[in-house]
Amino acid sequence: MQLPLAEVKNREGVPALFVNGTAYPPYAYMSYLGEPRFYQEMEKVGLHLYNIPAYLGDRGINSISGIKPFRSPIWVGENKLDYTSIRKDFDDLIASDSNAMAIIRVHLDAPVWWETLHPESASLQPDGSTFRTSMYSTLWKEEAGKILAQLVRWLEQSPYAKHLIGIHVAGGLTEEWMYHFRDEFYDESSVRLESFREWLRTRYSGDVERLRRSWNRHDVTFENAQLGDISGKVRTDRWRLPDTAGQVFDTFVFHGETTADNIAHFCRIVKEASRGRLLTGAFYGYHYFVDDPRRGHGALAKLLRCPDLDYLSSPNDYHRVIGEDWAPFAAIKSVQLHGKLWLAENDTRTSITTLLRDRAPHIQPEGTAYTDGVWLGPKSMDESEALLWKNLGRMLAYGYGGWWFDMWGGWFSDPKLMHIIASGQRLFERYPDEAFPAMAPKVAVIVDEKLGAMDASFGKLTGNLLRNRYALGKIG
Repeated sequence: MQLPLAEVKNREGVPALFVNGTAYPPYAYMSYLGEPRFYQEMEKVGLHLYNIPAYLGDRGINSISGIKPFRSPIWVGENKLDYTSIRKDFDDLIASDSNAMAIIRVHLDAPVWWETLHPESASLQPDGSTFRTSMYSTLWKEEAGKILAQLVRWLEQSPYAKHLIGIHVAGGLTEEWMYHFRDEFYDESSVRLESFREWLRTRYSGDVERLRRSWNRHDVTFENAQLGDISGKVRTDRWRLPDTAGQVFDTFVFHGETTADNIAHFCRIVKEASRGRLLTGAFYGYHYFVDDPRRGHGALAKLLRCPDLDYLSSPNDYHRVIGEDWAPFAAIKSVQLHGKLWLAENDTRTSITTLLRDRAPHIQPEGTAYTDGVWLGPKSMDESEALLWKNLGRMLAYGYGGWWFDMWGGWFSDPKLMHIIASGQRLFERYPDEAFPAMAPKVAVIVDEKLGAMDASFGKLTGNLLRNRYALGKIG
């Protein structure tokens, strides 16, 4: 059975989603705990695009909180795959909405059995233990890539093929391509060092004198170069000096580009396996929100040049107050100018937001995680409506899409909130055939995603600068 042809093409001056040659509303629904009743709510208001979570591995997405897995793993042994969770999600979805189209979010972190079998591909800690798969591992990229390609081919031959339009490649902490670590980052694996030295050869075109000038060291070579200390064990509230920061700066650039290269690698696999028919996307480029460069989001400029990537995503800014803009985590105008669609993750809490411990106590970690603070919604339905209108208004005004992220289920299950979601579908159909006249702003904000590499506080100084965006957003 042939897959639909899903593409991102220009429409009204911005990148837009097309399915089988027709513009398609880029608004989806997703839940980690999806149920037929939630899918049926969406179907009734005219939304037919859904995101489905899937996991190669067998651990929770957050290595800090200790959350348990949302689904059973796909990659269960050497050359052994189990599609049970995908079958169930698709069966529930199609039974609820026969017109459903889906993007599968595939988390590519390796399962425990694989890391045990290949300890050299795990992040080696100073005490000799390991902590999750090393993002520098070529073996992980190769084998996870084979599993991903096999998954795509299986889906193409399955009864679900006509409902599938894309694969969202995910990895790392919270599926957002951030490096796994707690307080300090370490990866002393040989694969990381070998990859770094090869990267240096490419960066400096094999010219060791250029490397020495950059690092201000006469004794460094491509054979003996060591990674800079980016653990964060020592922090100072100062900017690094260019004449002494070359080694650390290169380590951070390598750190970010490794992540961007991984995303591009898996996107290429999806494109090849689907013969170019499936969309590809990922979370990346969080320079407006993640001020700690150790998380690895410092190479958006490189990823935007990837021909196999169709869209990028992030949640909305977590400075979530009434009356203020909730911008994405990245400079989306740059994303759009490179022909990539932006999809916002509207994980908006409402007055009927459920808690994980109530909906799925078997997934809830010990302690108070996911029970307070950002996990609680506003007290009134009026405020809840205002927040969803804000989400929708921004998507319409800036010409991008997103998904209503009903994380634990039931967050939007009220007629007033469903009316807003329905309005998005209707308003999309009323878009004019020509682009709106472009605004002519007199102020441009330029983002330097490499600045964090010079911040010896590992985000404190950079964060102070980034917070200016709230004031800049109010100057008119």
